[in-house]
Amino acid sequence: MTPNASKRSTLSGDLIVLCVIALVDILVHILFSGQYGFHRDELDVLMNVHQLDCAPLPALGQGIVVLLTGLMARDMGGGRFAQALAAVAAAIAPVALTAGLLIQYLSFDYLWWVVAAFCVVRLLKTEDPRGGLSPIRLFRPISA
Repeated sequence: MTPNASKRSTLSGDLIVLCVIALVDILVHILFSGQYGFHRDELDVLMNVHQLDCAPLPALGQGIVVLLTGLMARDMGGGRFAQALAAVAAAIAPVALTAGLLIQYLSFDYLWWVVAAFCVVRLLKTEDPRGGLSPIRLFRPISA
């Protein structure tokens, strides 16, 4: 096995660990939330969408936050343990637990701030500012 092939298998294993943590976070939010509670912002959101079919969206957003947090740890040089620790910390943070249970603007604000931080980390890590954020290369590891 070449060094590149073993590095790729390790990185794909790291991504699998992060995806499993993100999926567990999504399932916890969906299964244990019971009914989504009402918050004053939620009523505004419900008026905007005119239906409650979007109830799992905050949980899905929090799963994406968990995944991106782990990927940021990877881009900063963290190994598998650091990536998993960052992902779990993002999953159990009080703001994440709250944002994943209620349909409110906070849920999506939190997601977009993490996406912005992920993009900044990717741009700082790569020397090609256009290629670092291309959708195809977004989840690929950046060679150091």
